[in-house]
Amino acid sequence: MPTSLEELIVNAIEPIATPHDVKERTVNGERGLWLNENDELQWKGGVNINGYAVNNDQNPQYRVKVISKPVRFLRSILVRRLKPPKPP
Repeated sequence: MPTSLEELIVNAIEPIATPHDVKERTVNGERGLWLNENDELQWKGGVNINGYAVNNDQNPQYRVKVISKPVRFLRSILVRRLKPPKPP
């Protein structure tokens, strides 16, 4: 459902007048007017995010994979023995 500003833009046959209380904004070096700031800040979607249970499962299913052979890790370790200098 479009807002009143969106309706004005869609049905406009000439440029629409900007309200006097709109401030010019600069984002990433681009200047412009945010005409529908109020609509954007007060927008509420169709799903109530506060009541939407994300990752809240009372009975999660766990999968256990049986490994047929043991896991083997190979590490390369370098050991050097340094000879201390001869005393003076």
